[in-house]
Amino acid sequence: MPDQYRATFDSGEFEAARAPDAAKTDDEGERYESAARDYVQFVNPHLGELLERVALDKCFVGAEGHVLIDAEGERYLDAVSGYGAVPFGHNPDWVWQAVRDFEQRREPCMVQPSLLPGAGELAEALVRRGPPGMRHVTFGSSGTEAVEAAIKACRLATGRLGVLSTENGFHGKTLAALSATGRPFFQEGCGAPAAGFRFVPYGDADALDEALREHGHETAAFIVEPIQGEGGVVEPPAGYLGLARRICDRHGVLLIVDEIQTGLGRTGALFACQSEGITPDALTLAKALGGGLLPVSACLLSASAWTPEFASKHSSTFGGNALAMRVALRVVERLASEEHGVIENVVRQGSYLKRGLRALQREHGSVIREVRGRGLMLGVELGVDPSFMARGVGTFMTRLGEHLAAFAASYLLNVCGLRVAPTLAGGNVLRVQPPLTVTRDECDWIIRAFQQLARTIGAGRSDEFVAHLVAPKGSKRPRTEAVRGGQSTRTEDAAEGEGRFAFIVHLLDLRSMAECDRSLAGLSSSELGELAHRFEDSAKPFHASSVRIQSTSGQTARGDFIILPKTTTQLLRMSPDEALEDVASAVRLGKERGARIVGLGGYTSVVAQNIRALLKIGVPLTTGNSYTVVSAVEAAVEAARTTGRSMEHYRAAIVGGAGSIGSALASLIAERVASVVLVGREGDSAAMRKRYAVILARMVRHLARRRAQGVRFAPGSLADELSRLQCGEELSQSEGRLRLTESAEQRVLAQTSELPVRFTVDLPAAVAQADIVFLATSSPDPLIQPDMVRPGTVVCDLSRPANVSDDLFQRGDVLVIDGGIVAVPGRPDLGFRFGLAPGLAYACMAETMMLALEHRYEHTSLGRDLQEESLDSFRDLAGKHGFRLAELRARQRPIDLRAWRSRTAA
Repeated sequence: MPDQYRATFDSGEFEAARAPDAAKTDDEGERYESAARDYVQFVNPHLGELLERVALDKCFVGAEGHVLIDAEGERYLDAVSGYGAVPFGHNPDWVWQAVRDFEQRREPCMVQPSLLPGAGELAEALVRRGPPGMRHVTFGSSGTEAVEAAIKACRLATGRLGVLSTENGFHGKTLAALSATGRPFFQEGCGAPAAGFRFVPYGDADALDEALREHGHETAAFIVEPIQGEGGVVEPPAGYLGLARRICDRHGVLLIVDEIQTGLGRTGALFACQSEGITPDALTLAKALGGGLLPVSACLLSASAWTPEFASKHSSTFGGNALAMRVALRVVERLASEEHGVIENVVRQGSYLKRGLRALQREHGSVIREVRGRGLMLGVELGVDPSFMARGVGTFMTRLGEHLAAFAASYLLNVCGLRVAPTLAGGNVLRVQPPLTVTRDECDWIIRAFQQLARTIGAGRSDEFVAHLVAPKGSKRPRTEAVRGGQSTRTEDAAEGEGRFAFIVHLLDLRSMAECDRSLAGLSSSELGELAHRFEDSAKPFHASSVRIQSTSGQTARGDFIILPKTTTQLLRMSPDEALEDVASAVRLGKERGARIVGLGGYTSVVAQNIRALLKIGVPLTTGNSYTVVSAVEAAVEAARTTGRSMEHYRAAIVGGAGSIGSALASLIAERVASVVLVGREGDSAAMRKRYAVILARMVRHLARRRAQGVRFAPGSLADELSRLQCGEELSQSEGRLRLTESAEQRVLAQTSELPVRFTVDLPAAVAQADIVFLATSSPDPLIQPDMVRPGTVVCDLSRPANVSDDLFQRGDVLVIDGGIVAVPGRPDLGFRFGLAPGLAYACMAETMMLALEHRYEHTSLGRDLQEESLDSFRDLAGKHGFRLAELRARQRPIDLRAWRSRTAA
């Protein structure tokens, strides 16, 4: 804040200068804010929630000049200026004096249809100072009313109904104005655009000429903004308005220039169209005309646009009311006064401010992409350094996408004390339009605030960017050193003949947010939870990184990792349709980037159980579950070898044994262990019995096939006994699910009833009796607690998030390993770590890579029951291409096996 303001505030002079009722006691301030929030709740609860999520929900209880004061007494420089409706700052004395003068005169305010002297004087002032040729004026209360009047006048004057507008333009939200607004988002569901409205690209004079050659005979008017405000502060090429004027004249079409935002000094001229020396047929004004106090608008018409018919058909109850006219007249006089030099100040300070912001652009080009506009109507387009993804820092800001500007506005407001706002439809553009009377010190304030924003974003400091959103109220976070991430080799476009894949992942839990963006590592769990909540609605799938995989056989594949930035808990909290649509969006993004097969990781395969909806996207899918099972068994064998105990005496428990991974694990692990317990959830007993019978028959079929392949099992072992049964031949398969007839089910259960394999829902008992426990569930909760597990037990956790309690890791006599982690051939940096070391990947990712290396673009590992042939295939493909089990790891970190052995020996 400039010293001149700080001194005024600190001295207490500001309180004396405010209106008597502007100072609020604590109770009054609370009631004031409560009433404001009630209003938002009644009128637009969605807006209220949005403002709360990005901490733009300030309630300002006082204002003077260019500064706003919130209920806590914090002060902010207002560089929004009511979207231009506060041209001289808040509560200027001379505007209030106009109100007091009106009160003292006791002039009647609304006496239509009698003569209105105030309206006459204001109309005369506008016509005299407006572009030459304007002859008539009609008044309203809002900019959209002025646009409606202009369209109506031009239609009546020409006898035509067609209106031509520009893409990305904005003219208001009543029906005709909305129909002329070139943004489908605002029109959908409202019956807009109405018949007769067409659009051409903004700034393209040739397109305008071509459209009028074809439709000019049915077109009443072309409506255009000198600068598109809500479209992102977009300027047309120099001379565009002049060309538009001549093209309209050539085709006998009237020209409406919408100066609701640009008019009355905002661009450095009283009217922006004066800069090109043109006179429109209709000119619309609003916003600044009310001096920041009253709603008032005007539509100026030339003789060619005004008709007696329009005069008789158009009126407004509040248009031309005497109070608004008297205030607006003072506004026009003030702007036109050389003594006050308002327009000169706009030119001078606007030029200074734009130069300062453009200097920042040269210094921070990855953040400040462009500075646009004229005078004090500026737009700053923001971006994020694309290398953040490869470096593993600043990725939160990258994920914000089109919401970056809203979060940047929140940072500037809450951290820098600068109030700016995103444009409605201009992407990541922040409007910078301070009052027309802004000072040089205040321009410096704006420049310094943007400099701080650019440095924070440019350094990849997501933690600093969001600290005000997540920290407890009133707390201060000390500045930390810049985080430097590793560099990742840039991946070129796919070469001819290379495989192409994409893999979809999501955030496992709150801590994985910090794994995705290491600059967030200093945030607490509660702060990460707050950030996840605020970010939830704006979290859309995005491309995180790309990698080229080279097999040891020489084959190559290029792949993209697509991030669905929702945690497991958030995905489970969503409705099935919402979650499925998020996954579908991620799959479509992978396909658009060239993937020939897409892998579904973590909960994206769980929430996508209605797989038919994803199949319609037209790209083959895999869950990666087949190689996950294969690698989990390899990890279990390696862990058992480490303990020094013979695995053939192990008792295995598979938690989640009825699922796709668990049931396949049962078949493979039965080759090696003495007994198997499948642990399921409470449910319908008949359905559980059917599922258990199918899994038993599958185990029998698998082991019989292995015997036929020449594998010999220890006499009397579980595998030996199961492999001799015949009931596995009765299995049938339909839509990825194995089935048994009722009679076959009875035979399976009868033949296996005496064998050491069973099904239970008693999780603690099953785990307590096991030597090795596999966790393969879709639960996001820690299911295994320390008191459940015997000393010496091996726990292989394939679930993501982990099903192992954090406390279990404190026990030195239990070996907990992460299942399904493999080394990728050549150990390439995947660019996005997923909590793993460089060159490591989850087995489900590796399966997708192998399919791409093989150019096997077919649906794989889908359905509830994986095919034994698929398990064998991926075991062979891993050997062919050089994928291998990673060193044993826990919590994504290598296990110190020597330390573990010494603890267990003690």
